[in-house]
Amino acid sequence: MLAAVLVLVPIGGDDGGEPPTIAAEDMSANEMLEMLQGSEMDPIAADAVASAKKRAYEKQQAEAKQKKAEKNSDESVKSSFDKPEPESASGGGGALPNAPAGGGDTTVSENKAIGKQMNALKGWSGCWSALESLWTKESGWNERAQNPSSGAYGIPQSLPGTKMASAGSDWQTNARTQIAWGLNYIDARYGTPCEAWGHSQRVGWY
Repeated sequence: MLAAVLVLVPIGGDDGGEPPTIAAEDMSANEMLEMLQGSEMDPIAADAVASAKKRAYEKQQAEAKQKKAEKNSDESVKSSFDKPEPESASGGGGALPNAPAGGGDTTVSENKAIGKQMNALKGWSGCWSALESLWTKESGWNERAQNPSSGAYGIPQSLPGTKMASAGSDWQTNARTQIAWGLNYIDARYGTPCEAWGHSQRVGWY
């Protein structure tokens, strides 16, 4: 008599064991994979986001250049009448445009752990350092980060932030939703985080 054997193959674990889990809300690799598949993006949509990012970056650069020119002009006029005063120890300037705005619902380390796992589920383990660097630059891995100039939002700095609603209605507060959207944006636009990081290093945005 022959016995039928059912073999279950887990998704995501490199050691062939059970799929790894994340402590925050105990979301399994299988559930994350479903989230990734449910937020797929086509190249046309990705191009639209990239174009918006490019315009916002160019606008910021132009504004920064103009402010610098105005400051230099003011200092030049002032120096012709007065002796220059020592600069304040506190320095000038506000927060960087992409600096995190307040704390999020999960910690940076938790967000990175989620990002690392979801990145691996996309088959991009070799590009993890690139993704970590990219989103550290963009948002500091803070799901509440908002660019005050352009309005870009979240860990991947979606522009506009509402684009991430395609990955979930909780896009404003859920790191997993933002990461799923961001990885699929990278997939559709650049192919891998390595390519996205390389583009960001070359031109200042991705």
